[in-house]
Amino acid sequence: MIRLWILLWLAGLCSAAQAQQSALPNIGYTVSLQGPADPSLGKRIRDEITLEKRKQAGVPSLPVLQSRLDSDLERIEHVLKAFGYYDGHASGVIVEGATAEVRIVVDEGPLYRIGIFSIVWDGAQPTAPPETIVEGLPASGTNIVAAGERIVAALREDGYFDAAILERRAVLDRPAGKVDVTYTIASGPPVVLGGIAVEGNADLPASRVARLSKLEIGALLTPKVMKDAEDNLMKSAVFDEARADAVGKGTPRTVRLTVDERLWRSFSGAIKWSLQDGYAIEAAWEHRNIFGDAERLRASVTYGSQRKGVAVNYQEYDVFWPDYTLNASLIVDDEDVDDLAYQQVALIGTLETELLDKLILRFGGSLEFVHDESFDRGGDFALVGLRGELAYDTTDDLLDPTKGFRAALRINPYFGVSNDFRQFTIVEAIGSAYFALDDDNSWIAAGRLRLGTVVGDRRDDIPLPKRLFAGGGGSIRGFGYKRAGPIDDEDRPIGGASVLEINAEMRWRINEDFGAVAFVDAGGAYEDPVPDFHKMFVGAGLGVRYYSPIGPVRLDVAMPVSGGKGEADYQIYVSIGQAF
Repeated sequence: MIRLWILLWLAGLCSAAQAQQSALPNIGYTVSLQGPADPSLGKRIRDEITLEKRKQAGVPSLPVLQSRLDSDLERIEHVLKAFGYYDGHASGVIVEGATAEVRIVVDEGPLYRIGIFSIVWDGAQPTAPPETIVEGLPASGTNIVAAGERIVAALREDGYFDAAILERRAVLDRPAGKVDVTYTIASGPPVVLGGIAVEGNADLPASRVARLSKLEIGALLTPKVMKDAEDNLMKSAVFDEARADAVGKGTPRTVRLTVDERLWRSFSGAIKWSLQDGYAIEAAWEHRNIFGDAERLRASVTYGSQRKGVAVNYQEYDVFWPDYTLNASLIVDDEDVDDLAYQQVALIGTLETELLDKLILRFGGSLEFVHDESFDRGGDFALVGLRGELAYDTTDDLLDPTKGFRAALRINPYFGVSNDFRQFTIVEAIGSAYFALDDDNSWIAAGRLRLGTVVGDRRDDIPLPKRLFAGGGGSIRGFGYKRAGPIDDEDRPIGGASVLEINAEMRWRINEDFGAVAFVDAGGAYEDPVPDFHKMFVGAGLGVRYYSPIGPVRLDVAMPVSGGKGEADYQIYVSIGQAF
């Protein structure tokens, strides 16, 4: 019983002491920083000062404040050395008062630069050692470390897959104001691909997985080759995950491909809506690996205010020749825009192959039947078309790219095979580019250009679905679908023989889930085969993005700035994916 009372008494004393301590008011303080002259160095120092970060809470006593100041001064001097100011010094004082004042003075001293930069090779020297010009750069830790990393990265891309830094030595030469740097590097021998092992495949043959990776036996093994193999496997859309690893230490060396196969059947859907053009509902069913060799069959249905359609697409690898992919489509469309309607059935077949790294060639043909209600006479057409396309893509993501560019050139000649003969060729060039403006990819500048023309028949003799149009959520925002171009006397868009689209966006990723966009679109469709650059349809607006697991969902609000007559004051567009 006595022990229990003693324990309760001690607990009471502790509680009272804690209450008394918590009742003591914290001391408030301010922080001032004098120097340095280098703005980037000053920003880094401010980021390192914990006094500034914890200022709002204050401190319980001046000795605690002094302790924090001492720790911050040590951090600042580490930052000075990391930036190449090896003689830099930081000092600080605390001025007492009702609100204490912490004064920090930074004298960065002279900036040291990299002097002699040398490499000592451990073992055999590479045939063509990479050149790294760093002499004269600030002797910051970033520059010194990055120089070695660039050398190793260059060696690995040259096939020295095992290249590694063994030692890094920096010698400070104060009289000269320089830092001499020596790297000891082992390049190892060039490594080539000797074999491919596949793991994780259940239904797909290992030989198909290897072919989808596009790895070539005997090729130099580099990090880029490994990354491209992973990207190629994921582009096939039959895997949830794909990883490439080099196995062992010898040369030639085996690459192990570890894959996780997707469910072979899936359903998907999307809803699009705009203020003037109405809604569109899309649903699709896809069967991957339908015959056991990574073939894909996809059927989709679209039902909307202006367009209704069905599309069936089939893809098969290594058709006719190795590395040639067959894409075959059956498309049925019924479109009615402002009471100007057409119906179309198209059979399209193309072969696709990679000519060079990321340079894709597509070629083939089509047979198309069109009933065009815009023609007063002879509105039924049968067209045989040829298709040719060169495409180049270095972007990092299909739906939401942050860097790289895309470019495509398409040439599609058409020949009429009905009594009402037609002969024309559609030529289109489309390109887009994406630039990250910060290290976190929070700010992306994006631009797109589309230029097209129809040569041969006059615009009025070309069936409606083959004319060129502009306007709408994926074109020139601020205008209705197909309405940034020629309009007939009944206020119906009739398209043109040329088109120009220029799009510019500034994208801001606010956080993991949301983003914002400001954009300007310009251009139009024109009656003649050459665009009229003096008559531009211009729209501008703002948008928000929700980054869902299936891609960004976008909502754009745009208004017409110039061009067009009778357009609404603003347009709203909702769909999945970025505008371009």
